[in-house]
Order: sequence, then structure tokens, then C-alpha cells
Amino acid sequence: MKPLSGANESCWVATAPQTDYPALDQSGRADVAVIGGGIVGLTTAYLLAKAGRTVTLLEARRVGRQVTGRSTAKITSQHALVYSYLIDKLGLERARLYGEANHAAVELIAALVDDLAIDCDFARTYAYTYTYTHQ
Repeated sequence: MKPLSGANESCWVATAPQTDYPALDQSGRADVAVIGGGIVGLTTAYLLAKAGRTVTLLEARRVGRQVTGRSTAKITSQHALVYSYLIDKLGLERARLYGEANHAAVELIAALVDDLAIDCDFARTYAYTYTYTHQ
């Protein structure tokens, strides 16, 4: 079978400019250290700094290139079939709280994209879960 041509990375990472921040070469003080420079880490660091905390963001490789970069970089409150699992293990109320927290996070990030005029091709679209019967 002939392999597919093209880069072995997501299309948005392939076209995004490279980051080149210096390596941490000395100790420092901060109120909070955030580990990971993907969507979640950057959002967390931004919100903490906006709240007046001193923040050090640590990323072992390149900003936005690890979990976020190897995914479709989507933000969602639909995580496969986790809600059925949560209802079975923790009950309906906790599953609902989990869903509401995830929905609030999606809305927060959407608002930040608008408020900060972040050029990231953010778009709301449908999410799908597929099922099949294996025989």
C-alpha cells in the first residue's frame, strides 16, 4: 500500500509560525507555575496573570505543539461517551456538573478569542459521536 503524501502533522500546526522562546536557565519566583503551553495551559496562565498573579509558563517543547498540536485543536464539552461513564460511577448530578464546567470553558475560550481578537480561525461547528457494532 502506498503511503499518503504530505506532512505528518495537523494542517494548522504546519502553517502556524514557529515559536522560539528561550530555555529557562535560572530559578525564579512566581505565584503559580503552569505546566504546558497548549490551549488549556495558555488560557490558564492568561487568566491567572489577568487576576494579578505572577505566572511562569513552562513548556518542554514548543508552544501549542504537543497535546493541542497533535489534535484537531478543538475545544469541546463532548468527550466521547464519558457522560454515560460518569453517570454510572458518580451519579447524574456530578455528570451534569462536569458537563456544565466543560461548556463554561468552551464559552470562556470563545469569549477570549473575540475579546482579544485572537487570529486562530475559531469556528463553532457540530460534534459527532459514531457508534458501530463489531461482529
